[in-house]
Amino acid sequence: HPAITAANKVLAAIHTGDSAAIRLLLNATNQTLRDDELPQLLKEAKEFVGEATEVTEARKGRRENQVAVKIRVVENEVFVVVLTLEDGKYLFEDLNSPSVAGYEALEKIAP
Repeated sequence: HPAITAANKVLAAIHTGDSAAIRLLLNATNQTLRDDELPQLLKEAKEFVGEATEVTEARKGRRENQVAVKIRVVENEVFVVVLTLEDGKYLFEDLNSPSVAGYEALEKIAP
């Protein structure tokens, strides 16, 4: 699924701290971030994603054209990359951590 591919690119940019790579993956809302804000965003994101370097499961998000891609589970939280579909591409919106029940209630789209 293209959302899995996009989320894996986001994870790669986070792990390498690559501001230029993450810039290309940001959705329209996040394009307003200044270049000098990206290193801190990437640092905080790296703490959030932990050791995870690859994702394999995606579910429909809470809104239209939104997808939640599972990174890891810690206790009762599922850490996810939230992507939005814009102009035919999945782009990085946010990192989130819904409850396991909240995540599992979302419709599975991949695999």
